[in-house]
Amino acid sequence: MDTAAPEGLAVLLDDELVELADGVTLIVNGGEPRTIAPERSLAIIARTARSGDPALTIEAALWVAP
Repeated sequence: MDTAAPEGLAVLLDDELVELADGVTLIVNGGEPRTIAPERSLAIIARTARSGDPALTIEAALWVAP
């Protein structure tokens, strides 16, 4: 993934997309691969549940800095 955002970005994930227990490997801006454990959070669930569509409720996020 390429990011020009100075503060980074959040990658929203759930168990239907990837196996969260194994961590997620990212390559940011062409750098070295790094495996990061997603952070599960009630705050993330609450924020994504506001859409009103249960299919869009996400339970974990990775915070990625450029």
